Amino acid sequence: MKNYSIPVVCIIIYALSSQMQAQDYRFIILRQLDDFEQFNNPEYETYNTLKVLSLGDSVKLGLGGSYRAQWEHFTNQTLGSNDPNDENWYLGRLFLHSDLRIANTWQFFLEVGSSHTASREVFRPVDRDIWHVNQGFVRYRSNALEVVLGRENLNYGSGRILTFREGPNVRQSFDGARINYRWTTQAKSELLFYSTVKNKPGAFDNDFVLGDELVWGLYNWIGAKTDKNNYELYYLGYDAELERYHNAEGEETRHSLGLRTIHTLGSLSFNNEFLYQFGSVGEQDISAWTASINGLYQLTNTLSLGLNGELISGDRDANDNTLNTFNPLYPKGAYFGRVAFFGPYNLMDVHPYIMFQHKRLLFEVDFYSFWRFSDEDGIHSLPGQLLANNDSGEKFIAKQWGLHANYRWNSFLSSDIEVNYIDPGSFLNVSGFNENLFYVLWTTQVNF
Repeated sequence: MKNYSIPVVCIIIYALSSQMQAQDYRFIILRQLDDFEQFNNPEYETYNTLKVLSLGDSVKLGLGGSYRAQWEHFTNQTLGSNDPNDENWYLGRLFLHSDLRIANTWQFFLEVGSSHTASREVFRPVDRDIWHVNQGFVRYRSNALEVVLGRENLNYGSGRILTFREGPNVRQSFDGARINYRWTTQAKSELLFYSTVKNKPGAFDNDFVLGDELVWGLYNWIGAKTDKNNYELYYLGYDAELERYHNAEGEETRHSLGLRTIHTLGSLSFNNEFLYQFGSVGEQDISAWTASINGLYQLTNTLSLGLNGELISGDRDANDNTLNTFNPLYPKGAYFGRVAFFGPYNLMDVHPYIMFQHKRLLFEVDFYSFWRFSDEDGIHSLPGQLLANNDSGEKFIAKQWGLHANYRWNSFLSSDIEVNYIDPGSFLNVSGFNENLFYVLWTTQVNF
């Protein structure tokens, strides 16, 4: 798809969808979860008939997709004085899917994607994959049992440790299987075993079930969604042929024990998560942990105040044969905003924010302060690469301001703009990072 097609696609879809403002369709991020029942309004028979084809009394075929256009701007992208003064590039992502459902028992889902970039001389692996199978699986349901086999975009909990990386241009896919069993209306468990898909920039050249990283585990949910108290208790195993840290390198086998708690007390809600990790990397043992506290207070129907904080362990001693650096495995792509400069390794952070939501508009203002958890370990990017380290003993990393606005034009079209500004602190200054970073992201997405 050529670069000029980005605004053309948006204009065409908006022009068509503006004729159906009265119908409020809901498209889920993971499109295999779309509700077919909403596509039966006789007032929009033409669209609904094309959207969901009836192949029999209990057989339906859903067709659809999405296109996301992004423009990114960086000033001082690496916080260094040798950065180019002005960097701009464009990213486009197309998904097309077919979704065959037989009664409420079988689902056959196929989704192909095309991710491309322009005006960027050196692209990252998460920027480009010309054509690829993003998802392709079969799902079987029978009473309390559900079995899924194939390639999926996985999403667990708050996306802190195992999710599909929505922010970047190429999602993270996994090949494998999972078995879900609902014990009661308020309790279910899921066994999972997957290998990760390593994307390549060409057309349909990604391998199947041959990844050099494996993830497996048992995930448990307790509590109905309408209850005030919900719990997620889980174990995840991880194996990689090669991992590199500041103080360790080699084959890694890591085990994670986690607890996520969700509570509501009147206008105050909490979403907290605690994780402990053990195992080995190279010749070293692993002992790492993280604690995340997230609180939100609803001031009015439209205005909320939030306060988040995290402790994420780093290595305490390079010579003690134990690695204390936490590994987030497969976190969401916008862990600390879409600028995604810092990754969740060896960090302490405080994050207050204000959120305003009214009808189709969402507006958020936030602020981060970052410190090193351990002054014996460095700081890392979101993919885990070492960004900076020194023995100065300085802990304060940076301050980050952010603005985010989202407007949903109609059921089909939405736009986002995000602005971030990073002011490096004493630790980064000692490491030679002395320039402020400025970032702007504009996104428009159409779903159909």
